[in-house]
Amino acid sequence: MSRTTSRKIRRLTDIPAKALRGRRVLLRVDINVELTARGVRDTTRLEAIRPTVDHLVNVGAIVLMVAHLGRPAGRDMKYSLHALVAPLRRSIGRPIRFIDDPIYSSKIQNEIASVPSGHVALLENIRFEPGETKNDLRLAKRLASFCDLVVNDAFADSHRAHASLVGVASYRPMVAGCGLTIELDNLQRHLTKPAHPYVALIGGAKISTKLGLVKKLLANVDAICLGGALANTVLKAEGVAVGASLIEPSMIRAARGLHTTNRKIHIPIDVIVAGRGRPIRRAIGNVEPKERILDIGPDTVELFSRVCASARTIVWNGPMGVYEQRPFDRGTRAIARMMARGKRITIAGGGETVDAIKRQKLDSRFTFLSTGGGAMLEWLEGKTLPGVAACIGPAIHL
Repeated sequence: MSRTTSRKIRRLTDIPAKALRGRRVLLRVDINVELTARGVRDTTRLEAIRPTVDHLVNVGAIVLMVAHLGRPAGRDMKYSLHALVAPLRRSIGRPIRFIDDPIYSSKIQNEIASVPSGHVALLENIRFEPGETKNDLRLAKRLASFCDLVVNDAFADSHRAHASLVGVASYRPMVAGCGLTIELDNLQRHLTKPAHPYVALIGGAKISTKLGLVKKLLANVDAICLGGALANTVLKAEGVAVGASLIEPSMIRAARGLHTTNRKIHIPIDVIVAGRGRPIRRAIGNVEPKERILDIGPDTVELFSRVCASARTIVWNGPMGVYEQRPFDRGTRAIARMMARGKRITIAGGGETVDAIKRQKLDSRFTFLSTGGGAMLEWLEGKTLPGVAACIGPAIHL
């Protein structure tokens, strides 16, 4: 969200409790999580919903949760939210009624009408409707017909102009939920005027999604450390051999000169590659044609640690390697441990980054862990988040 307008955001907690009693509230949440054979890999996003649900239930509102999972092409039951009902119930500590009727069905209105005050229902994957990602106003109007108020508690999705995040606000007032408010308050407090030295650690797969951020940050940070597969593209752009590593060919020209013309930017000086059936450490420039870079090396970890040694503020987005696969998780794990040491402001965001931190049980040692990946990146770039902008307006009187 634009830093200049964040104070004008309408908040759920500003609405008197008696005004919410018996009201139907469409609660947009982010539960787009990775499902494994054992269940939800990381429950951070599920747990983040609880404060808003508790508030609404305690004042006697009727809570209708709307969310998406994955990118289904139509009504593909592989992406049904039914699989999330049990883990979500455990995370918020309340029973949840699952309404699987299509949004435009005649039956869904009766199902919603039968949900009593102080109870919670979850609608089926909103992306089953093709109009969701197109911000279709017909879909937005249909969603609005289900409720008296819309609450956006999905920070991680708020950079998207979708029907359930933006369009619906054309027909019903929208406010920021507790989780969204916490996200914005923490980013505003710690990163609008960060304590210096200020260092950014940027990893992940694609330089295309983060090049704008890197260029924007150069004006504000004291140093940027690039890791993960996105660093491969930067190395390739400099003429360094990266073997069979993942790169973005279309971004070679844009990445050329990024490191060599900016002394603030630090890139890997050694890497861990997959080759010959075992992990091998290679100095930059020595990667063989059939080898794939899957992690930063120990010398790079030491370099990044030195860069961060005197930092008073560190922001991190994106793993340093294939963190979910041993032994290529060592670089990411080492960066997480480094950030967790000392007294300084440490902010990390993005599903994979937060998951890597929580796997080591280091989450309590970070200043703040954001549920947002792309949304956090766009906030750092100073862009307006459409889902947050929809919460701006005059006071609401229900």
